[in-house]
Amino acid sequence: MAPIDYAEHPAWPLALGLRLGILFPIQLLAIGIACRARSHAALDLAGALSFCVAMAVITLLASTAGGETATRYLTVQGGLILVYGALTGQRPLATLLSIGFAVAAYDGAVIAMAEAGEEGRLPYAAFVTAFSPGFLAVRILLFDRTERTHFLHRQLQACLNRDLTRLTRELATLAGTDPLTGLLNRRGLDAYLGPAWAAAGERCAWIGAALVDIDYFKAFNDAAGHEAGDGCLGAVAGLIRSEIPLGIGRTARLGGEEFVVVMPDTGPERVLEIGERLRDAIERTALPHPGRCAPGHVTVSVGVASTIPCATARPADLLRAADRAVYEAKRQGRNRVSAGLVRDPDVHRADLSAA
Repeated sequence: MAPIDYAEHPAWPLALGLRLGILFPIQLLAIGIACRARSHAALDLAGALSFCVAMAVITLLASTAGGETATRYLTVQGGLILVYGALTGQRPLATLLSIGFAVAAYDGAVIAMAEAGEEGRLPYAAFVTAFSPGFLAVRILLFDRTERTHFLHRQLQACLNRDLTRLTRELATLAGTDPLTGLLNRRGLDAYLGPAWAAAGERCAWIGAALVDIDYFKAFNDAAGHEAGDGCLGAVAGLIRSEIPLGIGRTARLGGEEFVVVMPDTGPERVLEIGERLRDAIERTALPHPGRCAPGHVTVSVGVASTIPCATARPADLLRAADRAVYEAKRQGRNRVSAGLVRDPDVHRADLSAA
């Protein structure tokens, strides 16, 4: 640890033995502790162990050398004490204890030599003793300030990350939600339908959809105004939400007066039953319809479709089938449920080509 030529020590075998037999093994042990350390306490122990053993060895060698050799040892030791106090990475308490031990050993060796008639080292010892606490105080001040800064930075970063995560979730929810009805919008529907379709395909399970279209909605808006129309949309959305069995699927507003319910694990009979349930619930509620061509209350036409996804089909094919069924329900007089067939895209393209 100290740049001293041990060959100049009067008892150089002792000096070399202390360095190789005690100092080197202790330093290797300290390095091992530091490499495997899981806490600040372990790092403090490693640093204090290496420093204190080195100070003890140098103090012992200085005490047994005398003359210029002892002066070099004590000069190096004093410099190490000052540098250690100013630059060590140990926490303040561990540094204070290490420096206290080193200064006590150092002053003890100098005083012992002064009593033996070698008093020339006393001023340097007084300098080291006086300035090492000052250097340590400056380091502690800087250490504490740095630690506080790092702590506040970590706390600020944690708060920002937490807020960013929350805002990201809220933004994702808002981006996928229709603001008028609180149902999924088209973006939210696509985000739900894609994975649900893929999961049904992997399990060879049914997936169904019911598309609900309010009858004569343009006449409603023309007669009552768009504000009342928005109220009608919200009421129908609430009825659909309340009539869907818990956990059966998700409901979305496609746009305008159209709503769709996507229902995984729902076959043709069940999806037709749910479509009729929705139509009947809205008719029984008897929401007033001011349009002249309407029957006096709000009704809906419902198109349903169900399929087991195959490799050539796409989620949009399910919605198209339900949409075709809605047009069929309207063609037959509205306020009814019609079932559609999900066509195989390859077969459908072949039919169009033949036509």
